[in-house]
Amino acid sequence: FFFQAEDGIRDAQESRGLGDVYKRQILILANILRIFFWIGNRFDTALLVQSIFMILAQLLLLRTCLQNSPKRQPIVKFSRMFLFFQCLSSAKTIGAFWRWSDYGSYLEFLLCFWVAVGFLSLLFVRVPLFVELLGFASVSIEVLGLFFTSADRFRHA
Repeated sequence: FFFQAEDGIRDAQESRGLGDVYKRQILILANILRIFFWIGNRFDTALLVQSIFMILAQLLLLRTCLQNSPKRQPIVKFSRMFLFFQCLSSAKTIGAFWRWSDYGSYLEFLLCFWVAVGFLSLLFVRVPLFVELLGFASVSIEVLGLFFTSADRFRHA
């Protein structure tokens, strides 16, 4: 799977850019949530290992997408968006979310996401509703990602 995706991204055409980046990011977020779901509601360890490898593979593919997308200046670096109330105060900033062109901004965002979900999980790991919501969010994000990918392919077909 990984090598097919990488070959597709590095194909003669430039990467489609943001579409490929969004797919990678969605899969990374879904698998991070799945790992925290595992902490609260143990399931097969092989699936946990699969989520870890999926995150690593998607991070490599994300870097490949960014290297092969049309070169452009970062619209907004994540570090400037760290305060979420600033995001909400500017429509330009909201539109630029996930449109960073530097790999470091994605890693910063993912680290912040990991820490935030980890902190909430630490507080609420013994609350069954919270744990089930983590699992539901993980599956929902992945399904919505597939839906938008399919819609995107249909639109460009």
